[in-house]
Amino acid sequence: MLRALRPVAVLTERDGVDGPGFWPWQDLYGEALVGTGRLVEAGVFLEPREESAQMRGRASTAVRLARVRGRLEAARGRLPAAEEAFGRAAGESERLSLPFQRALTELAHGQVLRRAGKRRAAAQRLAAARERFAGLQARPYAQRCEQELAACGLAPAKRREFDPSRLTAQELAVARLVAVGMSNRQVASELFVSIKTVQFHLTHIYSKLGVSSRAELAAHSRDIEPADVGHGVPSSSH
Repeated sequence: MLRALRPVAVLTERDGVDGPGFWPWQDLYGEALVGTGRLVEAGVFLEPREESAQMRGRASTAVRLARVRGRLEAARGRLPAAEEAFGRAAGESERLSLPFQRALTELAHGQVLRRAGKRRAAAQRLAAARERFAGLQARPYAQRCEQELAACGLAPAKRREFDPSRLTAQELAVARLVAVGMSNRQVASELFVSIKTVQFHLTHIYSKLGVSSRAELAAHSRDIEPADVGHGVPSSSH
């Protein structure tokens, strides 16, 4: 990554590489610097770009840079500062409706927490990131979350027998559509409900069926009878 982006990094802002319309490369380069232990260089690289993003109101760039800031502060051993940066990135990505950036932030935050020995807190962040990546069908990133969750070393929760009859009519409707690969947004559109309603139902579906991901739900898709679900599609007034 450093080799690929070095020709861009040495250009000046006057050349347009930090301006709107150019591809978002700054977070990739910054994370590569942190990942290779070049922390001083990462700080020198990051600070003027953070200031520029704030001054010019480039909110999406600021989200990406805040995530890098979180990684940098964690590498420096400044966990409270890292937590603040990750929180800022997560909040802004939610406000701007940037689900992929939110998931990347949760993944980075989870990695930092795991390395700091906070395994349960890490698992919560990583599980949230995995769910978002799965909803976006970003499979390589979802798999990375699975690897990080495994590295947390926490015993998995005991699974209940998969029993769709435990679900309400609305939950069955959501479960069937999610199991065939629909995103939360697509399910919401199909059932004429809000995305938050879909997320609410998914939480209960996972808990009742003893699964923790879309992939696990999809693996049991044949057990979710379409006939049962069809009677439970919420009306548009729900």
